[in-house]
Amino acid sequence: GGGANGNASLDYQGTYGNVSTGYSYSPGFRQLNYGLNGGVVLHEHGLTLSQPLGDTNVLIEAPGADGVSIENTTGVSTDWRGYAVVPYATTYRRNRAAFDVTSLNTHTDIDDAVVNVVPTKGALVRAKFNARVGVRALMVLMHNGKPVPFGAMVSIPGNDNSGIVGDDGQAYLSGLPLTGTVKALWGQEAHQQCVAKYSLEEKSLHQAITRMKAECI
Repeated sequence: GGGANGNASLDYQGTYGNVSTGYSYSPGFRQLNYGLNGGVVLHEHGLTLSQPLGDTNVLIEAPGADGVSIENTTGVSTDWRGYAVVPYATTYRRNRAAFDVTSLNTHTDIDDAVVNVVPTKGALVRAKFNARVGVRALMVLMHNGKPVPFGAMVSIPGNDNSGIVGDDGQAYLSGLPLTGTVKALWGQEAHQQCVAKYSLEEKSLHQAITRMKAECI
């Protein structure tokens, strides 16, 4: 008249929702159960799947920054477009939305990894991050056979990405396309600025930092 019984269950919380499954047994009885729940948010930039929504929620917006984890959450990270939803925000108080920068890939940088928002009751409030997607490069710029002067501003035309030239003409830039130009400026005169063309291999996207040298004309 004896017998064995037991049960096992598994719960998973992820970017696109939560999954649960369980199995239990006893003499003459077997049971399998499973479930899937989550949320769907429709906003001006498209559709974002999420974990179950609360009354008040935070929409994370970082276009291009995919797969980046959100601090102080379980299983929440940005989707393939760079969006995520953090549910159950605290109303009328400052909520800290922050990226776990250790989860950034080799071709993504975030200008400021922390954004504070104060939602009203029932709101879906946006926390917007500026992501730079592209090559991280330490570039040595040469002009007329000499390094570009210390303190010169270096920028990518048509982009707000910029840096400052350090010792020996070195400048750090992130979010670089594989081919393009950079502009160096250290004064208002024509001879105090120059433009350098560059071309990088695709493998540069998978390197922590790419070192290169370019002639600035």
